[in-house]
Amino acid sequence: MTKITGSCSNSFLRLMVTPDVYHAEILTCVPVRRPLDVPSALPKLGKVLSHSGCVCKTTKGYVLIEYMSANQVFVSKVYNFMNGMKEFDFKKYHFKLDIVEPQVPNTKVTVKEFTEKMIEFTKDKQFDTFSHNCHHARYDTMRFYGMQSDNPDAGKYNLFYQGFVDYFKKEYRI
Repeated sequence: MTKITGSCSNSFLRLMVTPDVYHAEILTCVPVRRPLDVPSALPKLGKVLSHSGCVCKTTKGYVLIEYMSANQVFVSKVYNFMNGMKEFDFKKYHFKLDIVEPQVPNTKVTVKEFTEKMIEFTKDKQFDTFSHNCHHARYDTMRFYGMQSDNPDAGKYNLFYQGFVDYFKKEYRI
């Protein structure tokens, strides 16, 4: 099987979908989370010790949209996801839904427009683990389109404490 790699003139964007999927209308979205790609944190999935993004159902199937530490928004086609799932595997990661009920954007929006809005929210600063990360990108973009996800700033005053809880709490383990 050939490996698909993205190419795009926008340095803030990495596309791993075809043009028809990139221009498809988003019907619903769900916020998702997976463990960090750090060996000591791999079996853990917490509010802070996690990576987040959103899975969007489009007229051309499902896509995963996520802001990555390379300061780029990744758009990937997800073939094994269906509405109603609470967990799914994608590439080498195990994702869980933060909110199971699919949410409808408050306006007609394409994958391209959604990713451009996420880029708009993230492009002016470098990725920062504590204050400018995937959780902020997901929250700001979903909120812009009238959808809900966890507010990463809600517990900011206890960020290190929450990381400690995430690491040692049993129900946060995969």
